[in-house]
Amino acid sequence: MEYRDYYKVLGVDKSATQSDIKKKYRKLAVQFHPDKNPGNAEAERRFKEISEAYEVVGDAETRKKYDEMGENWKHYDEYAKQGRSPQGSARAYGGASDFDEGFGGGGFSDFFNAFFGGGGFGGGASPFGEGGQRPGRKPTTQASLPLTFEEAFHGVAKVVELHGEKIRLNIKAGATDGQKLKVGGKGRDGGDLLILLKVGKPYAYDLQGLHLSKKVTIDLYSAVLGGKVSVDTLHGKISLPVPAGTQSGKKLRLKGKGYPDYSQQGHFGDLTLEIVVEIPKNLSQEQRDLFLKLQELDQKK
Repeated sequence: MEYRDYYKVLGVDKSATQSDIKKKYRKLAVQFHPDKNPGNAEAERRFKEISEAYEVVGDAETRKKYDEMGENWKHYDEYAKQGRSPQGSARAYGGASDFDEGFGGGGFSDFFNAFFGGGGFGGGASPFGEGGQRPGRKPTTQASLPLTFEEAFHGVAKVVELHGEKIRLNIKAGATDGQKLKVGGKGRDGGDLLILLKVGKPYAYDLQGLHLSKKVTIDLYSAVLGGKVSVDTLHGKISLPVPAGTQSGKKLRLKGKGYPDYSQQGHFGDLTLEIVVEIPKNLSQEQRDLFLKLQELDQKK
């Protein structure tokens, strides 16, 4: 099994501070987040890779054990085959707290599981003992929490009740469906509570990563002559300038009016408005005559 250099994965020096590692992780996590790269298998692979790296070196205690293990890695296979783990290998998994930031990776490598989750060698000994569980580690309780799209967009405070205890959650703007939040010590028997967010579908909007899009209907006269149209957005009502001669299907992009970035508060994606020109119905005879006159003038050009 190949040794994984988590510092190289994150693009930081081995002497980097915990703060530097966290900053680099956040930058990479935003860049390769699946919500920003829908359908991109390579981006998903990189996201899991950097999440795994941060789970280890993002925590000072676990990082120390990983560093101590480094030079002994080549000997681990021999120890694993004998059903025991080498002296100096990692035995504790502290875990990074960035489930709160919505970047839990999952699907970690055999290398990670061998040292920080158990069983990666397919029958070899786990550094945590039988079953890959660190002795004395308290269980993690899992729960799900539904949010409306608007609550996820604006951020919301929720009070949930677990085992008779009320827990207040302050969820920042920009939460996404499937995001995990970890609350330390609030689970069963004093373990952690891991909450899976279930965000509802947006009404009248399409969401791709941080970018929103919606259709806006305008009347024929505004499309031909130009003007301004009042449009409701999640950021509030805006007055949208419509150039004369606007065609149905034209798209107008409003920078910074999209979905909020959970990991970088105050940063938003863009909003794209697709124009739909409404053709008038049930014309009066006078209106029909005017349209016929316009048609004649157009034909004489």
